[in-house]
Amino acid sequence: FPLERPQDTATLLKNLFSRWDGRRQQDCA
Repeated sequence: FPLERPQDTATLLKNLFSRWDGRRQQDCA
């Protein structure tokens, strides 16, 4: 992770979590 750019890292983590959460909900449905 680019620690020198915490904003980019936070955005990347948020995107990954959103994708994982959405896929998890689809599997549950």
